[in-house]
Amino acid sequence: MKPPKMQIQGVKLINDYRLIYIQEYPKLGFTKDNTGWYYEHIYFMEQELERFLEEDEHVHHLDGNRRNNQLSNLII
Repeated sequence: MKPPKMQIQGVKLINDYRLIYIQEYPKLGFTKDNTGWYYEHIYFMEQELERFLEEDEHVHHLDGNRRNNQLSNLII
């Protein structure tokens, strides 16, 4: 299933990670916290790959900066 592009309705920081509020994102039902908040770097990587990440896939920040969610800084 291809992840839909969604309108981001809010942003907050937790432990230096940017979380975005996407109320109706399909994958929210698979997370522990089904409140609509989702890690921005994971959302961007899923959009780039045009698929949802597998459970054993993790997105890392190459420069160690958790706020730098440019695709050139992200790797699975």
